[in-house]
Amino acid sequence: MSERPALKSAYLISGSDRPKVEHAVHRLRARFLDEAVEIVSALELTGPDVVTLCNSGSLFGDARLVLVTDIDGRKKEENRPPTGGWKAADVEACVTYLAAPAPDTVLAVVGLEVKKDAAIAKACAKVGDLLIFDVAKRGR
Repeated sequence: MSERPALKSAYLISGSDRPKVEHAVHRLRARFLDEAVEIVSALELTGPDVVTLCNSGSLFGDARLVLVTDIDGRKKEENRPPTGGWKAADVEACVTYLAAPAPDTVLAVVGLEVKKDAAIAKACAKVGDLLIFDVAKRGR
């Protein structure tokens, strides 16, 4: 039986294949005690607020997960881009945090259409993984 790979400091989970995105989030959450998981929305908390959450210790002494949804907003209409989500200052706060992340905290950010060259993606890639699941487009 093989051991699970060690958790990284950050994960970006995004893409148009929403079942795969949800599965990835579920698998990551399963690695933590329920009490050690903090789920927040970028529509409600700013980047600095999330950094404060990441830097606050766990009452349980174990690793903890800060899961931030909606970082690039939500879609109001199917064929329109998402609205809401973090602005540049919010992303910058998390990018700065990821330069020296808290040792026992995993930050996972979840979006709809976050690209690999976005600032938050580059910061996550340096200390963690990018999990981008897009539905393949059919050629004509």
